[in-house]
Amino acid sequence: MEITKGNWEVSDSGFVRYSTFGRTTTGARKFVVNADIGIIAEAQGDTQEEADANANLIAAAPRLYTELKYIYDHILSFIEVCNDAEMVMILLRLLLEAVVLP
Repeated sequence: MEITKGNWEVSDSGFVRYSTFGRTTTGARKFVVNADIGIIAEAQGDTQEEADANANLIAAAPRLYTELKYIYDHILSFIEVCNDAEMVMILLRLLLEAVVLP
């Protein structure tokens, strides 16, 4: 899986009117940007707080991915050398819950 590397940051665009799929609405809009690439995503919300929360969640994606991959790799490494079948099943369940389930 390939991700856009580098820092993702939230850029302010304020409370504006914008068009989405031919529909004009009023709300807040923020952008998630990368210094090397430019705009990565646009986060919208009915309020500024909602747009901020959406943008911050998107901007955290690279860090979240890195941390989950670290946990995943270490659990797999432990499972490879573990002789305790019950412990392996517990770790596999936790890994599945962390990666697949909401």
